[in-house]
Amino acid sequence: MINEMTQRASEHDQDYMRRLGEFMAAVKADELGEHLSLSVNERLTRSDRLSKRSGGRDAKRAAPEDLAAFFQRARHLGLCRG
Repeated sequence: MINEMTQRASEHDQDYMRRLGEFMAAVKADELGEHLSLSVNERLTRSDRLSKRSGGRDAKRAAPEDLAAFFQRARHLGLCRG
């Protein structure tokens, strides 16, 4: 009887995790679709805004000058305005 309960729980857990994975994949697909619907300018502007909002988090990985140079180059190439 214990083996039957363990097997049922295991099947239940596997089903739950499968459904959770499917849900998360659908959410990621929606997020990607939303991202790809933006123009390059909108993506760069959004990226710039997000990086300024949470710049302290990434301070150890990249100097702020690197980010400024990135957006300056993007503006120079006409990829974003502002």
